[in-house]
Amino acid sequence: MARRSKKKKKPAVSLPDDLVMEILVRVPYRSLCRFKCVSQSWRAICSDPDLRKISPETLSGFFCHAREESDGRDSCVRLVNLSGKGRPLVDPELLFLRDFTAIGRQLVDCCSSLLLCKFFETSPHPFDPDWVVCNPATEKWTVLPATEGLHCSKSFTIRLGFDPATPSRFEAFVLKQDSLIDGRITGVEIYSSETGQWISMKSEWGSETCVDDNDSQFVFFNDTLHFTTFHSARDDFCMEDSTCECDYSLVTLDTEGKTWRKFPLPYHDTSFCSIGQSQGCLYAMHIDHGKNQCILSVWLLEDYATGQWTLMHTANVPQLFGSHCCDRAHRGDVISIHSECNVIFLIDGVASMLVSYNMDDRKVHAICSIGEYCPLPFTPYIPCFAEWPSDGK
Repeated sequence: MARRSKKKKKPAVSLPDDLVMEILVRVPYRSLCRFKCVSQSWRAICSDPDLRKISPETLSGFFCHAREESDGRDSCVRLVNLSGKGRPLVDPELLFLRDFTAIGRQLVDCCSSLLLCKFFETSPHPFDPDWVVCNPATEKWTVLPATEGLHCSKSFTIRLGFDPATPSRFEAFVLKQDSLIDGRITGVEIYSSETGQWISMKSEWGSETCVDDNDSQFVFFNDTLHFTTFHSARDDFCMEDSTCECDYSLVTLDTEGKTWRKFPLPYHDTSFCSIGQSQGCLYAMHIDHGKNQCILSVWLLEDYATGQWTLMHTANVPQLFGSHCCDRAHRGDVISIHSECNVIFLIDGVASMLVSYNMDDRKVHAICSIGEYCPLPFTPYIPCFAEWPSDGK
């Protein structure tokens, strides 16, 4: 009986520190925070800043905007936790940027772990804003140097390129547009944080290629910017028959501005088609709100050379959300795909909910209400605690 009354020694606490380190280096930062409660030695190891910098990370949530506020305060930026509850891992208010005495701020882009913010009336020229790239996990930031394409009198779309696998650098892409002719892309400027320089070139996608800052979808991976675009007439980059007219396409450009590609999306009518990268591959997702059906389709881009898409998954949306989803006034939209598993994130228009759909077991999980948020865009956020060159302290 005396032996039974003895407390068992916790095996986790008795592990050697070097073995504990080998285990903890493979878990995400959020788990490290929880593991600090195991013991004092684990607390010390989990608090090591070097361990935090190399800890792997996964999708944490989505940056979005609250519904428009009359005073235009910075608090309109929100970060929705993937768990649907608890405080966000980082501060969406971005208070570490308070040194910018701007009268206004706009979150322009979120690429994996980095944000691109636009600050009004802080530069020497009162009508030219500052463009700030920041990492909310490390609270480091840098200001993009001036370039011809970012002048306030020009029409352009700007997006970030960042890969957590190489956290020491990032790129910025400026798509220069002809404001007089439906936003057609006339040229591109690319900034590299490694060189600190911009490079400029004319567009090689064809004169009819257009981009919409609100509707086009952007994805960066494999050192290449991918985005959806539309063109109003036949051009030489369409990889179908030379007589066809493709309304919507996927175009790509590498970080050196050397490889230009363009091919049709698998669903290339005037309907919305979302793109995303998962497990090293590019996917396209679309909900067809037909008269007699409402079908979710997911395609995989199998061959870049030919632009070949393969249909990987379909689902009857009314069976997932209810028959109301076919009502165009309350339609749902695909917003993203998980970067590490076969999970898609959607908006349920009637319930005003952010939900996830697991393509493996075909189960739907409600994440949170989006009543206070703007419906779109919801941009995926993956924390990165690795250091990168910046101007911020």
